[in-house]
Order: sequence, then C-alpha cells, then structure tokens
Amino acid sequence: MRRKERAVTDRAVIQTLLTECEVMRVAFQDEPFPYIVPVNFAFEWQGDQLCLYFHGAPVGKKITLLQRDPHVAVEMDQRHQLISGGNVGCHYSYAYRSLLGFGTAELVETTAQKRHGLHLLLAQLTQRDQFELPEKMLAKTAVIKINLVEFTVKENQAR
Repeated sequence: MRRKERAVTDRAVIQTLLTECEVMRVAFQDEPFPYIVPVNFAFEWQGDQLCLYFHGAPVGKKITLLQRDPHVAVEMDQRHQLISGGNVGCHYSYAYRSLLGFGTAELVETTAQKRHGLHLLLAQLTQRDQFELPEKMLAKTAVIKINLVEFTVKENQAR
C-alpha cells in the first residue's frame, strides 16, 4: 500500500465497512482481460479469516471462470465525498473507505452450507433473521464462498 497513512487496521472500522457496503466487485481471471462483476455479498469472520459469500445462477460465465481458476480479487468502497480544494485544483481530493482483497473462490456444495451462506446474505441485506429457504430454490442457486488470503482497507476522511 503506497499511502500507508490511509491504512485501516481497526477491526471495528473494517466491520463497519463490511456491514454498510452493499456491493462488492469480484474479478475473475479471463483472457485476454479480467472479468469483473458487481454482486451483493455477505461476510463472516472465521477466526482472523475473512470469508465473503455471494450467490447466482449455477451456470454462466462466473461459474465457468471460477471452475477454471479459483483465484479472485475483490473490491468494495463507500463513504464517497468530494473534498473541496477551493480555487486550487490540486488541493481537491476525495473521501472514501475501501477494501481490496485477494483470495480463492469455491462453490458451496452442501445444502447446509448453501443455507448458511444465503442466510448471511439475506440477514445482511434485510436486517432480518428469519427466512424460508426451500430445498427447490437451494437446488437452483449457486452460492460462492471467497476465502480472502489477504486484504487491505484504506480510507481518506473528509476534513
């Protein structure tokens, strides 16, 4: 990280970013260019390991690329605000908080694991805790779990 003064290591601040952020971008390895897609997501900590979940159709480009190569990059950001520089253009800046991470993605296989990932996702999106997740729906839904190997969080706060 080039701007070390913007690094965030406080887990409570990281937790706030993960909770408040609504969209994560996932980049898959593809040729000749990476393939990036915005998704709703959920997260959980497994000890110090940050795990991310998202869902989608069980077939399609994301699934094909994941099966070919599970290495992914993720990005999420929030709290955007222009910081005025007055009449001096180079004094302008931009406030933000962001996470950039790298890890491996895997298709969640068991019904119990799918149910867990979807429950996390729905709870994060709706702020509710009770959901019906019928077996028929689970069978038609892919749940992808990303185990982050490394991630960094940065922020530039408005003055």
